Amino acid sequence: MQPIRIKPENMQLVNNAIGVALEAGSFEMVIRAHDSSVKARQRMLANIWYKQIGEAKGISIGAAEAYCKYKFGLKASSFDDPDREAAFRAMLAGHSYEIKLQIIEDLSDLFPILRANGGLNSHDTGLYLTAIQRHFAEQGIILASSNEIDLLNCKAANAS
Repeated sequence: MQPIRIKPENMQLVNNAIGVALEAGSFEMVIRAHDSSVKARQRMLANIWYKQIGEAKGISIGAAEAYCKYKFGLKASSFDDPDREAAFRAMLAGHSYEIKLQIIEDLSDLFPILRANGGLNSHDTGLYLTAIQRHFAEQGIILASSNEIDLLNCKAANAS
């Protein structure tokens, strides 16, 4: 089940979802404060894009994230410290491309590109996301935000 943002206007939807879960037996619910910081919105967008990339390429979301980290994230995470990228690349040297991506996917904590605490700053994350969007646009894969997806699916917006 996808996370549901609780707002006054969707309380009935939340109540319905809880009712369905209760009828099914048991369920787990996590309620947390919404983080609306720039970094949080950038992480959310990246996660949407990793899913879209995975679907377009026929790979897992984790593999899509590893690809982006390898292709764009290592450079972006090293803007302030060029030796960092060299160290990461040396660690991955000698492995096939597929193994490199698997290492990044399996050891994601060693490659902290997008983290709430740590990882890239907002500016560098913007550069990382722009590089991803441009790269996949060149391949004909248009990455959209959740708001853009909602707009594309809105009957009123698409009425002729």
